[in-house]
Amino acid sequence: DQDADNSAESEASNEAETEQNALQVQASETSCGICSGNVQVQELEQNAETEQDADSEADADQEAVNAAIFGDADQDLDNSAESEASNEAETEQNAAQVQLSATDCLVCSGSVQVQDLEQNSETEQDADSDADADQDALNAAVFGDADQDADNSAESEASNEAETEQNAEQLGGSDQSIEQESETEQDADSDADADQELVNAAVGGDADQDADNEAESEAENEAETEQNAAQVQAGGGVQVQDLDQDAETEQDADSDADADQDAVN
Repeated sequence: DQDADNSAESEASNEAETEQNALQVQASETSCGICSGNVQVQELEQNAETEQDADSEADADQEAVNAAIFGDADQDLDNSAESEASNEAETEQNAAQVQLSATDCLVCSGSVQVQDLEQNSETEQDADSDADADQDALNAAVFGDADQDADNSAESEASNEAETEQNAEQLGGSDQSIEQESETEQDADSDADADQELVNAAVGGDADQDADNEAESEAENEAETEQNAAQVQAGGGVQVQDLDQDAETEQDADSDADADQDAVN
């Protein structure tokens, strides 16, 4: 009797979601008969770049020999390799610029309002997963009784998850500048290797062997970056605001699991 199961499973997945919202509102009112009115300038730039790479490989090899001459050679074998590599990235950028100006002046030159807003987000993820399970089994009985039960399994998982949110708001006023930069770079490598060689032999009778071989590896990166900026100016003379936010995250995770088993019964 011989019962053999051989299984290899591999999964590589990428998921990315990017949302960018921008609002610019300018309102100007003047009742001056002489002045040149209001000068309002708004500039808004949002850049989001997401690059993901997920590689998954699962390899399961099983060789089994079962032999009985007069009777009784039982062999039950399971060989399994499972690999998963996954990338998930979510980027959200929200920007609002509002300028309001009003004057009743008869001789003034009005208002000059300049707003500049720039948001940059870059996410780069790499996840590699490799699972390898090799099993060699020999079961032999001449006159009777040779039982062998062998399980061999290798499981590997490498995962990257990044979430970046940038919010910027500027309300009315003269010369405001906001710049937000966020960069996330993640690398996760996982390797699991399980090798098993089994020999079970009985000549006259009675040779029982039960062997389990397992290697499991996991490498995981998770990064979350949130930047919020608000600038409000109202009234007065010369007003200048400058806001700069930089966030950079770099992660590297390596995982390796190796299990080797040689068994002779």
